[in-house]
Formats: sequence, C-alpha cells, structure tokens
Amino acid sequence: MKKLTPILLFVAIVIALTACSVVQTVPTASPSSQTPAPASSQTPAPTVPAQTAAPSASPSATPAEQEPQDGYFGEFNVIEEAASGVSTYSQADIDKMIGKTLSFYKDEAVIINDRPSDSPVEIKNPQYSESVLTVEDFIAAYRVPAEKLGLSSGDITEILISDPSSAVGGCALILQGDQIYICAGGVFFALERISLRLQ
Repeated sequence: MKKLTPILLFVAIVIALTACSVVQTVPTASPSSQTPAPASSQTPAPTVPAQTAAPSASPSATPAEQEPQDGYFGEFNVIEEAASGVSTYSQADIDKMIGKTLSFYKDEAVIINDRPSDSPVEIKNPQYSESVLTVEDFIAAYRVPAEKLGLSSGDITEILISDPSSAVGGCALILQGDQIYICAGGVFFALERISLRLQ
C-alpha cells in the first residue's frame, strides 16, 4: 500500500498539470474566409429619371391675342372700294385711299382707320384680335350684304387691328379664301398682296 501511494500521487499531479496546460481557444475566421452575407432577395426599385420640362410651345393664344398669320402678313395695295354702308368717309376720302400701300406685321402696321386722312396711319406694336364669323355674324356686325364682297356661306375670318398707345380707331381685315378686305370708316376696300414677310 505504501508503494502505491507515490504512484497515485504522481498520476494525480500529471493529470492536474495536463488539464491546466490545455487552453481552449475559439477559432477566429480570417477576414478572407468570411462568407459574405447573402444579398437581399428584394430587387431595388428602379431609379426614375427626373422629368424634364416639356418644351413650351408658345402659349396658345386666346382669340383676343392671336399673333398675325402669314395669311395677312405683308404689304398690300388698296385696289378699289368694294362696298360701303354708313360711312365716315366721303367719296373724295375714299378715292384718296385707292392705290395706297398698307402693311401688316407683328411689330408695326400701316392701316386705314376710321378717321379720313390723306394717307394711311402707322401703328407701332399693333394688337391683332382674330375671330371666325358666319355670314350671318358678318351681316349683323357690318350691315353690308356678304354677296357685295363675294363672301360665301363658309367661315369668314375677321382680324381687328388696334393701336395700344392711342384711342384712335383701328380697322378690320376680312378674309375668305384669296379675298382680303380692310374695313375702315364703314368702307370696305379690296386689297391685293404685293409682298410677304413673315415677321
């Protein structure tokens, strides 16, 4: 029994030392060995491009603010008296206007107005107001039979021209097909185009 005691003591010491020398370490994965997290299964929402402003077509003009069209832009000769109703013009005043040159442009106009004069009147930055009339509308407004001007039952275009800087009366252009007249002082003068300028 005495012989076994040192052996048992030796075995106990060896076991104790072995147990203390074992260090349990938690293995750490190197950065390169880490498995990347799986990508989210949700697809990112598509990026919506910022909307660009649509090109602004010059704002649509109201009937009272129509800009002149090439149908009545340009220069015209007064070729004859076509018709007249109650007028501020005498026959002598009417005769003075025959052969005169009138012009209609965006920045200026040379017109015959309601006041008889020896020469047409120049307007800077005239205002043009365009309307469409029926034959009935035309007769009611001007008290002149449409057939005197050769106007048919189709639409008639009326363009009122005024001077924004003056109270002096303006005039009206009457168009249908190739026919164009200027009405001033109750007299309709037939016009004939001699040149065209778009602005």
